[in-house]
Amino acid sequence: MADSGALHEILLVDDDGADRQKIRRILTPIQGINVTEAHSGDHAMQILQSLNPALVITDIFMPNVDGLEFLTQLATTGWTFPVIAITGLNDSHHIDFLKVAQSFGAVHSMNKDELEEKLIPVVREILSQSGEEVKDDIKNRPFP
Repeated sequence: MADSGALHEILLVDDDGADRQKIRRILTPIQGINVTEAHSGDHAMQILQSLNPALVITDIFMPNVDGLEFLTQLATTGWTFPVIAITGLNDSHHIDFLKVAQSFGAVHSMNKDELEEKLIPVVREILSQSGEEVKDDIKNRPFP
């Protein structure tokens, strides 16, 4: 029987502190998660040496090691956790970087302007596939 008190570790990778804070706020209604933040792909790789997350959410456009390079580095490690790729800047020079991120191994991708509407259902679906029950905390649900 699944332990409904199980803690799902989520690694959030984004160079923008305001975006990390916004994503934390959006995820607040989901019970049983712990969000660890990384400010770059390099920082995330360091954290992954001691963290085995149930899910990684990564921005695509970051300085130094961007999200696509981060996904490439993950591929060399044989990672087994799902990754959601996000961006506020898609369609740069007519390249759909969200589709590119999925070709690099992300299981889902979305624009940052869709996060309020789409992130919770996607995270819930991914975490529920781990076999653990995922619940919402209705009292803490952020309303725009």
